[in-house]
Amino acid sequence: MIEILTLTPDHPRYVEIIAHFAAEPLATQWWSDAESRHEPGVSYALVLADDVPAAWAGWIVTEIDGIWTLKCCSNYERRGAGRERGLYALAYNHRHRAAVAPSTLGAVTYLFPEPIELHEADGWTRTGLADLSDDGHDWAELRREPTASTT
Repeated sequence: MIEILTLTPDHPRYVEIIAHFAAEPLATQWWSDAESRHEPGVSYALVLADDVPAAWAGWIVTEIDGIWTLKCCSNYERRGAGRERGLYALAYNHRHRAAVAPSTLGAVTYLFPEPIELHEADGWTRTGLADLSDDGHDWAELRREPTASTT
């Protein structure tokens, strides 16, 4: 069974899910595959497959260079159940509807090549900032202007 949750820090299962993220071998796999991990205060669009976290897309409002920004971060599609079923797209779409589209803030994310097209289809644009990480992953910065009404 597939279930999608909006997992905010006040959600009753937040502590349980975050503990799951930190457990091995998941923590090492997440870092190895995506050079990412849970950051304090991050909310998630979480896809559960048979009650096990399979894919997630995180976000947090934070100040970047003096500007309040929606930072999309801590994304992952878990080896096995997540990837075999392509569940990251569900997590991404849920985050987009729950956090990105209604935001009155600009947004930023840093991605490896695979999910970039998915983001560009929703109005994200590459800034030109890109590099090769120390672990050999290509990444690029993408930004998105707010589209929600500010009134």
